[in-house]
Amino acid sequence: MNFIFLTKDFFNDHKDLKEIEIKNTRPYIMINVNINNIEFALPLRSGITHKHCYFTNKADNCGVDYSKSVIIDDEKYIDSKKPYIRSNEFKVLKGKDHIIKKRMEKYILDYMKAISKKHIREYNDLCRYSTLQNYHTEIGIVDAQEEAAATKEI
Repeated sequence: MNFIFLTKDFFNDHKDLKEIEIKNTRPYIMINVNINNIEFALPLRSGITHKHCYFTNKADNCGVDYSKSVIIDDEKYIDSKKPYIRSNEFKVLKGKDHIIKKRMEKYILDYMKAISKKHIREYNDLCRYSTLQNYHTEIGIVDAQEEAAATKEI
């Protein structure tokens, strides 16, 4: 498991992203997801109030938050400084790479399904509060309008 900080350049270059957690002192976990072979950085957060996470301390609502993940498309956005991870959280995360990766992949698939069901509140909330709304092209979501336009061209 690779713990990183994102650089100030990342936040400057991506300030238009919706739902992003803008804090360059926040540690992230880098994982490669098998959906289009994308490198994601998943933030370690406190105050998580939803189920789309891997809790490291459920009593204090701390953990890895899938809903605030970002795509890292350039290594220049990875800071050379290494973050300090609290020992209790590190112990919970140690050896859980595969679980976190598989749950992130499931979260992406759930998000992709939810896009077509936004009229249902649970799905609408999943879509509205997720950073994945910034990455439809990267994760392979075709906008309904784009799909309709493509169909007309055929």
